[in-house]
Amino acid sequence: MEIDELEILKNIYNNTLQLKEDECKAIKYNSDRIDAIDAFLLSVKDEMDIKIFSPRREEDIYKEKIIQFEQEKASLKKKNEEHYKKINLLNNHIQQLDILIDNIDEKRNNSKIYDILDMQEKERQRIANDLHDSTIQNLTHLIHTIELGSMYIDKDIIRAKLELETCIKNLKSIIDEMRQIIFNLRPMSFDDL
Repeated sequence: MEIDELEILKNIYNNTLQLKEDECKAIKYNSDRIDAIDAFLLSVKDEMDIKIFSPRREEDIYKEKIIQFEQEKASLKKKNEEHYKKINLLNNHIQQLDILIDNIDEKRNNSKIYDILDMQEKERQRIANDLHDSTIQNLTHLIHTIELGSMYIDKDIIRAKLELETCIKNLKSIIDEMRQIIFNLRPMSFDDL
């Protein structure tokens, strides 16, 4: 089983995004709770201002609740600061993961391009070898046969005609070889169509 580094990085990236989202939800929850505490404290303070002249000591009743809510509010603010620090850290991790993922994508794309270029170069070499080993050799042989035939023309016409017939036969063979090479160059999809 081959380990795919890109998939691992993408999983870490997605998990980091999920952690960031969870931190943001926690901040939202804490901020909503702080707003509720502030609203309660404001309402209690307003009540205390109104009932300051009351014979009952309302502030004593609310004093414990006020202290408790102030402590909770301070605790929630401290937790939010920690969440913001975590979010900043997670943002840094996300940026680093983005860079790594982009680099791996770029390397893979470059690798694919190099693979394609390598395949094209190998195919060019194969074609060049086919042409050199068969067609060029046969054409060179044909030139020598024609030169030999031209030397026989003045001395022995029948021998010159035989050499020309051999040239025609070899030329047809070379044409067939060229057709076969060209046919092998066609993409297979053409045959399917």
